[in-house]
Amino acid sequence: MNCEKPSGKSVKVAPPGSGHAGEMETSLYLHIAEEYVDMSQAKADVHYPENPIFYTANLAGEKREDATTAVTIREWWSTMSETGVKGDATLASKEKGEQFLEAAVTGLNNILDAFNNYPHRAIADKHTRERSLMTSTIHFARDNRTPSSPC
Repeated sequence: MNCEKPSGKSVKVAPPGSGHAGEMETSLYLHIAEEYVDMSQAKADVHYPENPIFYTANLAGEKREDATTAVTIREWWSTMSETGVKGDATLASKEKGEQFLEAAVTGLNNILDAFNNYPHRAIADKHTRERSLMTSTIHFARDNRTPSSPC
């Protein structure tokens, strides 16, 4: 996976490294709050199944090139990871975390800019029922009657 930095450069992370507590998340924590990360406890747990029909997406939403559908299957976590890690936290670094964070902020800014520039169109009521029918149904319900028995 390539994460684009504001400078236009990218940082590469292995696909198995971008899952829960893997290379990407651990790198981010090293950058944000290094004092809470004990790299001596870092694990590499990449024993989740590979399948071209049901794939397990990484945090960037990427799938393998041989995946034939956009269907993601979420299994019980204990069937995919013996340690709770999904990826390789041993490859994490504070520098990568800074690059990932910069890329995330840039990406979020791009989304917000696009949303801000998205055209805001007027809403028109396109319901098929006529208002009078809806009004009479409301009156029937209030009077404990049904449209078939108006008495």
